[in-house]
Amino acid sequence: MSDMHQDFSSGEPFEPEPQRQDSALVLPTEVHIVATALAVEKLRGLCDQMLLLLRHAPRDAATFDRVVWEASDEWVTAHRSYEAYRAVLECRGQA
Repeated sequence: MSDMHQDFSSGEPFEPEPQRQDSALVLPTEVHIVATALAVEKLRGLCDQMLLLLRHAPRDAATFDRVVWEASDEWVTAHRSYEAYRAVLECRGQA
């Protein structure tokens, strides 16, 4: 944690982060990364459920179908979130 603060007791002036040369704003990517990670984590749990169903109740087709559809929805959510993340990274701003 000691690397998370700056020592100002030496008397050296504080120099803020240098300004960007272009006028484009930095777009946030964290929202898309977190959304993707949450969807993939939920997808992992659903895959575990499918494995348990196949091992212990392979004839429970209704439950298996429900979990497969839910996993499919999470797959789409993860894909869309990651595509949004990539779109933000490739954005050059509006001209």
